[in-house]
Amino acid sequence: MRPINKKYQPEIDNANKVVENLNQTIKELSEKIKTSKKELKKKDADKKQIQKQIDDDKIKLSVQKNNLRNAKKELKAKLKEIEEKKANEIKQEIKERFNYEIPIAEVEFAGIDSKGASCENQLIPLAKEYTEYRIKHKLWETKNNSVTYEVQNDDFVRVNVVGEKEVFYSKSLKG
Repeated sequence: MRPINKKYQPEIDNANKVVENLNQTIKELSEKIKTSKKELKKKDADKKQIQKQIDDDKIKLSVQKNNLRNAKKELKAKLKEIEEKKANEIKQEIKERFNYEIPIAEVEFAGIDSKGASCENQLIPLAKEYTEYRIKHKLWETKNNSVTYEVQNDDFVRVNVVGEKEVFYSKSLKG
């Protein structure tokens, strides 16, 4: 699924960059206005010129804040659109990777009725039919996990599938 994320990362980065640039511009304009207001308080300053500059910067700031709001809305919509695209692509990839049939059977009689008495059992023939289906379609292999027990020299020995022997009871260990 990582390639899907990488595919859309440049779009996300570009949209975030636009918002970051607008935030930086707003910060710079706000600082410029603060500085201009400090200059305005000085006695020897050209107050009309500075006030005009402050008014112009306030208009620019207002425009940039509006642009930022719009960019954030666009970013949110873009992220939502990308998430939907990613979700659809992931669903499609899952459908391709896990495309297989799921056998379903309906059983009316399971060998016991509501009162606990024995009745017809449809599970036994179904199990045989499904075993044939499973083998034919190579769904999984069954392993013979049989364990045998032997008595050797008054010891009880468990012999697993591979032939390994394990003493699990011995009169000599009893003490």
